[in-house]
Amino acid sequence: MRFTVVAADSPSFSQVFAYPCPASDGVSINWTQSGSDPVDLDIYTISGRRVESVRNLRCRPGYNQYWWNCEDRDGDPVASGSYIFRISAGDSEACGIIALIR
Repeated sequence: MRFTVVAADSPSFSQVFAYPCPASDGVSINWTQSGSDPVDLDIYTISGRRVESVRNLRCRPGYNQYWWNCEDRDGDPVASGSYIFRISAGDSEACGIIALIR
């Protein structure tokens, strides 16, 4: 009898989007993922400054969402503009754009 150990694939992401777009007071970041791995979420300004970071979001296979109140890590409202969000789990990642109008 032989056993073969096979590493599980990292979850894949699809249907990644922010709603509403444009946002004003808050935005829902939405995605579908194939596995139940915890997800890391980062939000950046267009210039690359990280304004929000959430680690180990508990997710399930299928549809998931995270509500961002459009505040930075210090609790201050961020300025109008475009922001990039990135979700990642294992070796997989996906990105999207948030348009914010105050």
